[in-house]
Amino acid sequence: MDITPHIRESRVIVDGYGDGGFRINGERHVGGLIVLETEALAIPSVTLDELTPAVLEPLIERADELDVVLFGTGDRMRFLPPAIMELLDHHRIGFDPMDTGAACRSFNVLVTEDRRAAAVLLPV
Repeated sequence: MDITPHIRESRVIVDGYGDGGFRINGERHVGGLIVLETEALAIPSVTLDELTPAVLEPLIERADELDVVLFGTGDRMRFLPPAIMELLDHHRIGFDPMDTGAACRSFNVLVTEDRRAAAVLLPV
């Protein structure tokens, strides 16, 4: 019996992470990413200190389409800067910071459950 969940081809799946980047649907990306249901967008941030409200504009533009944004904060979980938390709260976007590996795995689970999720992934 095949128990592999069916994932639509249009969905983004994080295949791997490490060495300063990610493998998304089989394609290597170096640096940080915003991962949405149907696309992965490169961002200039590679550390939490470099993450600014301007970098998160693609999320804000889609605020009505999102229930939660997972934040992969690097090799360990770190709290988000206050300005980022205030921005997300203002736009009523739920968020959950965790280490990058956990964020990649959690994003994939949410995608297979057809949840309205995105991820901001900082490289390890």
